[in-house]
Amino acid sequence: MAVSLNVIPKVLYRPGEAFESVKEATTLKDGILLAFVFAAAGLIISQTVSFFTTKSMGFGAYDAFFKNMELLSFLWIVIIIFQIIAAVVSVIAVGWLSAKLAKSLFKGVEDVQRTVGFLGYGQVISFVFVIINTVIFAGFLKDFFSSSFYFFPFSGNFWLAWGVLMLVELIGLVWMIYVNGTAVSVANNIKFLEGAVTYIISAIAVGIVLWIIMAIPMMLLMIAVMFGEGGMMDNMADAMNAAEIAAEEGDVSICYDISDPWGNMKEMCIMSVAEETNNVSLCYNITDWVMYRDFCIMAIAIDNKNSTLCGEIETPMYRKQCEMGATPGNRTNS
Repeated sequence: MAVSLNVIPKVLYRPGEAFESVKEATTLKDGILLAFVFAAAGLIISQTVSFFTTKSMGFGAYDAFFKNMELLSFLWIVIIIFQIIAAVVSVIAVGWLSAKLAKSLFKGVEDVQRTVGFLGYGQVISFVFVIINTVIFAGFLKDFFSSSFYFFPFSGNFWLAWGVLMLVELIGLVWMIYVNGTAVSVANNIKFLEGAVTYIISAIAVGIVLWIIMAIPMMLLMIAVMFGEGGMMDNMADAMNAAEIAAEEGDVSICYDISDPWGNMKEMCIMSVAEETNNVSLCYNITDWVMYRDFCIMAIAIDNKNSTLCGEIETPMYRKQCEMGATPGNRTNS
């Protein structure tokens, strides 16, 4: 096994030359290793950026997620592991099937070893577009939630950002077919168009099979989390009843007795009592979910047309909404 790191950049713009230069040395293990590295690195980077993006927006969702949702955090980790496994298995399966189809359809040499190896190198495309999409999405999120989207949900900025994301996805798809089609053609000594067709057929077939295989256990796991003993739905009814009573009686102490390790019923209960009693100081008792504290302050500020309270809001989205809604004369749809 001898992965040529200096070849990886060339795969992006001259895949034919890149694959020919490592054709003799490439093995199946190279493809597996590269698929694992690119998948793991892409997930680490995308999740890290998502974490700091939400933190910078004042959501603090990850803190509450890991503090209050042990089984859900376990589910999240399982999903990430499944994604990495799926990426590796996909490269192996697509490589194997592509080599078989190359021989049966286009009289190729059926070189599974090199096909898998080259497709492993080709995963650099997926990695690059994970980075591009993550950066675009992170920047889009900040502008998106800092704007007046809440009041004008389908503004021009929304469609512009959506269009940019779709264009990037389309470019990524075409680029991926170009690189991986070249990988199949070089590995099996067939023409590029034949390699591209072979790759597309194999990728679609393997994708469908993997989706079915992975969807079933994930659905069962989700059902267990939602409806199993001690699951998400187990205490939801009691928590909702307690929150309703607390709001009606204006007794926030009831909220602190709510057993709801899965979600945010305690925070929603405090928010309901604060709004019902018009007591903004109760909002500051919400510590795990910054977004709920901000929404609580915003709701009271808008109800009382008190824009001064908006300065206490950390989340840009809610601060702007608060300023718009709490200013006398402005209309909101909240």
